[in-house]
Amino acid sequence: MNSDTLRSIIAKRAATDDECYEDVEQCWAELGTALTEDYDATRTFLLEDATEDEIKWSSEVFEEIFEKAPEQRYVDLLGKAIERLADQDDRLRTAKILDQVAQMYID
Repeated sequence: MNSDTLRSIIAKRAATDDECYEDVEQCWAELGTALTEDYDATRTFLLEDATEDEIKWSSEVFEEIFEKAPEQRYVDLLGKAIERLADQDDRLRTAKILDQVAQMYID
């Protein structure tokens, strides 16, 4: 999955009204699938290409990621992506969510 496709899915989610649950869940499913299709492309996107906003939107789909790829390498990758967030509160909040979700899916 290339960066443009990931950006397109994230933009679609950002434009989706949070009250439209079915549309939100569809965006989450698409983004979760896209982020787990090609680990190397996802790594490049999250660690080199993604904006802070895109990383934050990606954090909405931690569960979808681990449902499809319950692997420690994704925990590590997402942790490194979170470190790219400038705001300490954002980093701490997002890291806490990652830890909680990873505990549910990773043995």
